[in-house]
Amino acid sequence: MAMTDGNVSAESKFVCTGTYPPQGVTTGGASNIRVPWSAGNDVGTLTFGTASGQIDLITVSDRTLTAGSSATYDLYTGTDLRDLVGGTCAFRKVKIVQITIVAGGDTAGVTIGNAASDGWAAFFGAATHTQTIYPSGPAFVQGSPAGVAVGASTKNLKVLNNGAVSVTVRIAIAGTSV
Repeated sequence: MAMTDGNVSAESKFVCTGTYPPQGVTTGGASNIRVPWSAGNDVGTLTFGTASGQIDLITVSDRTLTAGSSATYDLYTGTDLRDLVGGTCAFRKVKIVQITIVAGGDTAGVTIGNAASDGWAAFFGAATHTQTIYPSGPAFVQGSPAGVAVGASTKNLKVLNNGAVSVTVRIAIAGTSV
């Protein structure tokens, strides 16, 4: 069953809150001051379709990698990462990719990219480039309304568990079939 309608949104946000004593006060006296700060909160929404700024394929799945193992996902054939109802999800352009550690892992993290063959450059600029994410750290999130092409020789997305314990990652990708 093919997708017939929908949309996807991606958000990137950095929020921090700090507590500081008032200037000139080192102990006691005036109350501490809490200072919230946020940056980003960029939300991009892509609607249903196949043009720029649109998507007609969405895949979301949790994948567990044992200690030191990797998995390579073929985005072109669409059989490794299925759509939301289990159908083939054969991308020709990826508009948004998000990979998050949802359980397990250790301080060695998870590296995304650099597939051994037919590597997909993602939003890195080159198929050999990588990004490492960590438990309790921010997700890997990249995207473009125009998308990045997926082809028969530029199709593989590698996810590597660098750690000594199992890790579960959530892979969410939205794009188009043309």
